[in-house]
Amino acid sequence: MTLALPLTADEVASAEHALRIIFPREYREFLLTTSAGGKKVRRLMHTTQGWGWEGDQETCRSALASPFPCQNNPTAGTICIGSHDAGSYSLLVVTGPHRGTMWFDRRTTTDRVVPINTTDGRPMTFTDWYKTPESTWLS
Repeated sequence: MTLALPLTADEVASAEHALRIIFPREYREFLLTTSAGGKKVRRLMHTTQGWGWEGDQETCRSALASPFPCQNNPTAGTICIGSHDAGSYSLLVVTGPHRGTMWFDRRTTTDRVVPINTTDGRPMTFTDWYKTPESTWLS
């Protein structure tokens, strides 16, 4: 899979409006300057069904604007931005106090959604996640 072209500022604004969220700064910059997605990052695109992420069946769009974390829905306020083997997913938090950080949905194996941290222990941002090989944190 190749990287898609970046989105325009109007396209990003349209997606944010349609999804009722404001993308975290680093993800927004990625969409505008690097790519709409591909390879590691699910592609953000507009289809006849509206804005969404290619191949994404996991993001709960009706709960995107809900604060993360949420007891009733452990992935509310997150975008399922990447998928991995065995039904596990990388989540980008778009609301609440953890906005802009990456989390790992391990519910298929451990029934938990856990933060992804850098090697020095701080919460991983979108840019950290994108630039770090999965083998460093995917275990």
